[in-house]
Amino acid sequence: MVCSNQIRQNAGGGQFEAKYKSPGGESVGFYSSLRLRTYQPEKIWKELTVAGKKTKRVIGVRTQIEVFKSTIWKPYRTAPLTILFDYGIDDVRQNLQFIKDYTKATIYSIPRETDLDKSMDKSIEIVETEGYEELLRENVIDLWEEIEGKFDSKRKTKQR
Repeated sequence: MVCSNQIRQNAGGGQFEAKYKSPGGESVGFYSSLRLRTYQPEKIWKELTVAGKKTKRVIGVRTQIEVFKSTIWKPYRTAPLTILFDYGIDDVRQNLQFIKDYTKATIYSIPRETDLDKSMDKSIEIVETEGYEELLRENVIDLWEEIEGKFDSKRKTKQR
């Protein structure tokens, strides 16, 4: 596994070439089986009133991850990612948002199980208090597989 935290502008890149390149030469891109790219993170701010004075801090970042090369599955997929500085990757938040985005739900919920709340923070609190993390994860996987199944080619296997 190779991780790079930098990209360089492709000075010789024309209209039909990539605007940015990763360092390390062409072999990194050529021999890799999977390449992921993150986009410019968006800061997550939280504002509280402490001792009668409003205080605002950055508590995390929200970004998108794109699969831009894959020889192991389908490329060009994206996934949102939220990282809270004192917690890590917030999978509960993203799972709740995924279900709300891809169903007709008007509030955060666990399909076929329970409705949670209109507020993301309150919904996260309910999930963690009631121990619904695994149930939520399984529901997201089921919904994701259902969506992906709709896009699968229904053709017979090609003879080679």
